[in-house]
Amino acid sequence: RVSMRYFGLTLVILHLSAVFGQGDNILDSFFPPLTEDSNEYGLWPLLTPLLNVSPQCRTDSIRYANDLLEVSTGRSTSESWMMFESTGKLPMEGMFKDTVQLRLCDIVPKELYFLIDCKNPAIAAAMINMPVGSTFSYGSAEDCLKAQGKHCLALLLPSEGKMTEKTLREIQSSEYVHNLTRFVETFPQTRMLMGMNHDLIRTVLNNTQLILTTTKEDPDISQIVLLIILVWAGVQGRLQMVVGFGVCVPNSCVYEDIGANLNTFANAPIFNMQEVNAGSPNRDFFCKENNAEIYWTNVSTVITVVYCVLGCFLVVGTAADILQHVYRDDQYSSPASFFTRVLLAFSLYSNFKSLMSTRESKADSLTCLHGMRFLSMSWVVLGHNFLFLGSYLNRKSILPLYDIYEGGLGLAFEAVLNAVPSVDSFFLFSGLLVAYLTLKDLDKSKGQVKLVMFYVHRYIRLTVPLAFFMAAVIAYLPAIASYTGTQISEMMSLEQSKACHNDGWSVLMYLNNFFENHNICIGVTWYTCDDMVFFWLSLLIIYPMWSNSIVGGLVWWFLWLVAATFPTIYQIWKFDLGLDGGYVDGSDPLFFARYGRLPGFYEAPWNRFQPYLIGILLGYILHYTRGREVRMPRLLNLVGWLVASVSGFTVVYGTYSEHERGRWTTAEYVIYNSFHRIGWAGALAWVIFSCSKGYGGVINDFLSWRFFLPLSRISFMTYLLHSIVIIVAGTSFY
Repeated sequence: RVSMRYFGLTLVILHLSAVFGQGDNILDSFFPPLTEDSNEYGLWPLLTPLLNVSPQCRTDSIRYANDLLEVSTGRSTSESWMMFESTGKLPMEGMFKDTVQLRLCDIVPKELYFLIDCKNPAIAAAMINMPVGSTFSYGSAEDCLKAQGKHCLALLLPSEGKMTEKTLREIQSSEYVHNLTRFVETFPQTRMLMGMNHDLIRTVLNNTQLILTTTKEDPDISQIVLLIILVWAGVQGRLQMVVGFGVCVPNSCVYEDIGANLNTFANAPIFNMQEVNAGSPNRDFFCKENNAEIYWTNVSTVITVVYCVLGCFLVVGTAADILQHVYRDDQYSSPASFFTRVLLAFSLYSNFKSLMSTRESKADSLTCLHGMRFLSMSWVVLGHNFLFLGSYLNRKSILPLYDIYEGGLGLAFEAVLNAVPSVDSFFLFSGLLVAYLTLKDLDKSKGQVKLVMFYVHRYIRLTVPLAFFMAAVIAYLPAIASYTGTQISEMMSLEQSKACHNDGWSVLMYLNNFFENHNICIGVTWYTCDDMVFFWLSLLIIYPMWSNSIVGGLVWWFLWLVAATFPTIYQIWKFDLGLDGGYVDGSDPLFFARYGRLPGFYEAPWNRFQPYLIGILLGYILHYTRGREVRMPRLLNLVGWLVASVSGFTVVYGTYSEHERGRWTTAEYVIYNSFHRIGWAGALAWVIFSCSKGYGGVINDFLSWRFFLPLSRISFMTYLLHSIVIIVAGTSFY
């Protein structure tokens, strides 16, 4: 870990010494010329693999190191210098700028208890100013590959996920670490650079109390830095921050050489010792190289064949459709055959024309839903964009983001932080349309239900596009990420591809919320699972409402609403949970370990059913007022809009008070979690009812704008696609 902290300083010194032609002794002592017979490598292993690596990798690394020494003479090749420049350099700008003062014994990893005696009152009271800046310097894989090198990750991933006393002693006894310490302590240029790095100096000085209470008298710099870095790296790991750097090495070196070299340098197994992705070994994605093999399986081949067949149908169907329009009067006056109709169903021309059409297909369509769908989906994408990028981007500091999550941008930004109601909107729309259309069919058939077709039609309608999208993730996402992204994005893509391959069946059966890690494939499909569960139950609610009197139907619906509300009340009260079932001080950890693990509180159908039920009630009301004029006094309409507005704004912006005054009371959490979905769905239900009955005014004019109609038709595919685009794009800018 010492080597990682001073890695960037070493590179800067080498750069300055070479460029200005000064410091020959520095080069001789710490960066000596190398030969095949060399046994002493100085600090060169920090730049290229030399220790405990393959013979060819060692030979090429010696050539690379000697080539860098020729920079001052002008004889160095541009490729070698480009390789050097494309290697990540720590510390990065701002790495130590932002710190958080924390109690040492509250954050120290358990594996360091042997070093820090928290039973000692002085140590127990010790505070540490913990740097929270960026811990990962990626470098430039693109430039590295242009220089015919190989760009690999060197991540701090200790063996067995912990540091032991033995490991610490091994690092302190490393000849190379002591050599690095002498390098930092000996030369004025190094001290000058450290003096210019006020953030680093401030961090060390602010932790004087920690140093004095946890180290021996007169500790040397290696002990001080090592102690601080051990605690710092432990905290970063708990924050799930990537700790390490990208290194450009000769093309003959392999993934295993990177870890072996640095671990030999540190005299301890601390680099690249854990598999970061359970589904793929590190060697599959830790290194990027020219002409690398694309991740491809037999399943990928089958999927490609299916897509090619589909493509043939698209070409033939489109051509037939265009010919039909050109020669309609001459050859297509008679009704088309079944085969022709099937073929024309694949026409890109007709499908695109229908997709982009702004004409309503039915007279009794709820036109305001088009705008509401588009705006709600835009809200979903905005919320996920902020959430996912905050999780995956290699940010310089976590503090500004933490401040934003804590309400630092004010009340207005709460609509982005609290975007949960945007998903509830779609549960409302789904319940509304299912009830509205099913009740119409029940009237036509006089209560006869084609039960099989009721469920099969819905299943096919949702599953076919979902299956094709999942197939694309399995076959092509890793290849796309390998060409356009970093190793991090490639790792994420491999994880998703293999998850879809192994667990996709549960997504297509809409059971993924009930199995551990089955939402890794396409994370947002937790929604499709819940929506399908609600659809399975919908007929049990709608049919009795249709077959009974209005009073009887409403009572039956209300019983379902009570049943859907009780689980949330019980869980929040019993386990003292926070917003949306999140952890707050005092929450029972048993809930997260057992009762609320599968499915999680957020995804559990019994916690998300309320908006769907509100939608069913709205569909029931709109059905029985279909084609009828509803006379509403102006005052009643005004009151309805005011109540809906207050309810909606309270749900979205009411959570801001938690940022202002801290943890709510248990009763407040119970009330909000149990009823905010009813409040939000009820507010939107009023908007839909009022607009559909002619009382929406300019709001209805806006939501019914024909411009929204094509955009609303692609909302489902937008929902499936957007999270993958955000994650791959976010992890591509390391």
